[in-house]
Amino acid sequence: VADVFRKGPGHELRSGSTYGGHTVACAATLANIAYIEDNNLVEQAAEKGEYMRQKLESLKKHSIVGEVRGIGMLRAVELMAERDKRKKLDPKLGVGNFIRRWCWDNGMILRNNGEILVIAPALIITNAEIDMIVDLLDQALSVAGKYFNF
Repeated sequence: VADVFRKGPGHELRSGSTYGGHTVACAATLANIAYIEDNNLVEQAAEKGEYMRQKLESLKKHSIVGEVRGIGMLRAVELMAERDKRKKLDPKLGVGNFIRRWCWDNGMILRNNGEILVIAPALIITNAEIDMIVDLLDQALSVAGKYFNF
């Protein structure tokens, strides 16, 4: 079978390319756009993102929580040694990695960039699921505070 495609130019298997207007990829893209528009996911992301921001701000009760930032459903919580002075944690401590591991062990996948915890849930997340995320982060921060003596 492979020999058919090795005869030379014009005999190769043409299955489409990244920017070649592949019909299956185009159909999938159009279906995704229709779903996003039909279900108002952009507006929901803005609304739920604000809800999530407010919930994440409540984590500032922990002394190591510095800035909460982001837009829509992409948020970050920066961990700091001293929030008021914007003093960074010593990266050798591995606090962000500790929290990421604790979350993993307790059923939540969390990405961190060193001492920055990144929250980027699906656009279809519910407020109850946001509450669950923030609750787990709250617990992880409490455990980290005890472990690192913050």
